[in-house]
Amino acid sequence: MGFNRTLAVVLCLSIASTAQAQTAATVGVGLAVPGGALGAQRTLGPLARLGVTFGSPTKAIQFRFEGEVARMPGPGGPDAWSSSDFTSVAALANLLVGTRGSTAPYLLLGAGIQQLQATGIKNPYGPTGGLRLGFGVRGRVRRVRGYVEAISHLNLSDFAAGDFEAGFFFPVVVGVRF
Repeated sequence: MGFNRTLAVVLCLSIASTAQAQTAATVGVGLAVPGGALGAQRTLGPLARLGVTFGSPTKAIQFRFEGEVARMPGPGGPDAWSSSDFTSVAALANLLVGTRGSTAPYLLLGAGIQQLQATGIKNPYGPTGGLRLGFGVRGRVRRVRGYVEAISHLNLSDFAAGDFEAGFFFPVVVGVRF
């Protein structure tokens, strides 16, 4: 079974198992910091996400499904690879595992499907997979429930990163949960 089908099965099972769980919309903004070969040709840029979290904020395990857009500008240069802006548009499924409580640290494990784009360069691969690992802290200030996360996101493609080098970037996000 291919990566896309496996991810679809995991998403369906996760949604089914959390259908009775408490749900909340999430909105996050932050920075996408390119790393490795991708970082050698791009600079940090804006990141935005919308999602739905399943599970009580006081439980140790939660699921979050989200859409995310990250744009990392190219600094300019003589060739298309170094001058092009890089954009990742992704649909992600994340497992959040942490300690119980309204203010608590957690580990984030995620996977998703993404479309990678570079200005002026055709992506021959189409949608590809992505994996992420990170940590976060959720908390509450008065009536606002929020989170801060630092993540490492691996693009399962060498597009815009160099031959046979997977690109990666580091989303750093501040978000709220409604």
